[in-house]
Amino acid sequence: MPWRAHAEVFLPPISPMHMQRFRREWWWLGLGALLMGALLAAGLWHERSQIEARERQHLAQQARMLHDNLVPQLGAINHVLASLQADMPRWRQRAGGMAELSQRLQLFFHALPGVRSLNLLDAQGRVQASSHDQLLGQDFGQRGYVQRARAGLAPETLLVSPPFEGGAGRARAGAGAQPDGA
Repeated sequence: MPWRAHAEVFLPPISPMHMQRFRREWWWLGLGALLMGALLAAGLWHERSQIEARERQHLAQQARMLHDNLVPQLGAINHVLASLQADMPRWRQRAGGMAELSQRLQLFFHALPGVRSLNLLDAQGRVQASSHDQLLGQDFGQRGYVQRARAGLAPETLLVSPPFEGGAGRARAGAGAQPDGA
């Protein structure tokens, strides 16, 4: 008997009753898969809602903590700046007043957490007194905060620079203008 390359398979015809059962089984399988998908989607949505609520609560708590920490610090900085501004005419008139002011700025710098430096700039942006001696005489006239202070802001306006590398911000205050613009 010669070898055949393929075999013929004969399937008996499917009765309409079996075909109906076959379709019904597929419909039930599809419906079950759909229900399972819906349950999974509902479970994921519920979990996402819980995570979102927990994260909102966490963010609100962090905002309260920032508020509770920053408001006293900014109040202290504001008090220091107002005190320095009030004493400015006296230091300008005294011989050695700027050196005395630099010493006072150093004391305030060490007492205020989060303050990077305290500087007194003239109208051109040159450092007249500083909490850091190496900054004395430097010209910051081209910096944005000096430009904004020159724009005629009220002396009590607190200017806050954008964050610098490291994630912290620094605050600068518009100095009280003297008749000569200093």
